[in-house]
Amino acid sequence: MHGTGGNGQGFLSQALPASSSGRGQLLDATKYYIILTDAVGHGKSSKPSDGLHLKFPRYTYEDMVRAQYRLITEKLGVKRLRLVMGTSMGAMHTWMWGYMYPGFMDALMPLASAPVEIAAQTGCCGR
Repeated sequence: MHGTGGNGQGFLSQALPASSSGRGQLLDATKYYIILTDAVGHGKSSKPSDGLHLKFPRYTYEDMVRAQYRLITEKLGVKRLRLVMGTSMGAMHTWMWGYMYPGFMDALMPLASAPVEIAAQTGCCGR
């Protein structure tokens, strides 16, 4: 999962070093099905600027993770994940996957994050 202001497409560029994403490496796309989601409000997902502006529903990180889980289980039919990985905001989502769906994945890999509460509100998404 991507960081704030990013999108899933970012992982297809230089975001992942070749040493971890090539054939025979940790994230080998010939061996694993890799799912890159855009979080609510980012990338090509639904967001306030699409037209609803201030009428856009308020949402939290938990809502974003819940939407990712529903996409993966209900739309893609996935029963279990090998790894949940994210950077920055995506890493915060990764930590949340760990406590919201603890038996659904084999491993968590939060990058550039610490499992601590952030005190400031983030505008559209805070409650």
